[in-house]
Amino acid sequence: MGSEIYYRDPNGVTYQQDAEWSARIDRCWQQEALEQALRDLTELTPQGSLEQRRHKLSYFSDGDPTLIARIQTHLKKRGLAGTVIQSHSRYVDILPVEASKGQAVEHVRKRLHIDPQSLYVAGDSGNDLDMLRSAPCSIAVANHCDGLLDGPEVAHVYTARARHAMGVIEGVQHFQRRQKMGGAA
Repeated sequence: MGSEIYYRDPNGVTYQQDAEWSARIDRCWQQEALEQALRDLTELTPQGSLEQRRHKLSYFSDGDPTLIARIQTHLKKRGLAGTVIQSHSRYVDILPVEASKGQAVEHVRKRLHIDPQSLYVAGDSGNDLDMLRSAPCSIAVANHCDGLLDGPEVAHVYTARARHAMGVIEGVQHFQRRQKMGGAA
C-alpha cells in the first residue's frame, strides 16, 4: 500500500525498514483518532490484527461505490485527514496523506538512483492506481479490476493479455522491446 518500505540486508535473509520513509509519512498521521472516527461507520468492519499496521488501517466494506467519498467527508468533518483507498470492491484502507504506492516507488527509485525508464511497476486493482499513474513503464495484468484503466491518466499503462505473474512478464518484455527499438515507453 506504500505504508512500509523494507530493504533486504546483505545477508539475504533479514530486512530493514526505511526509517526515512516512515518518518515522512508519520507527519500529521493521527492513527488513534482516525480509528475512533471510523467506528461511527457501520459499513466498515476492521480486518484482522495482522492487516493493521502503524501507517495503515484496513477494513472490509459492502462494496458501495460511494463509500470513499462518504469516508472522506466523515473524516474532514472531524478535522482528520488520510488517503482512502478501496480495492477489489470490498477492501478499504486508510493511509497517511503522504503514503501511497506511487510515492513509495518514487522514494525508492530516487534512493537507489534508478532511471525512470528502467523501473517497471505492475498492478491489478484500485490500490495500485497511484503507482500505475506515476511510472512510465506501468503494467496492468489481464485480471485487473476496480475500473483500474478508466481515465486518461492511465493511457500510458500497458494492458497485458496474461494474468498475474505472466502478465507482469509480458509487460516487462513489451517495454524492453520498445526500448530496444528506441521508442518511447
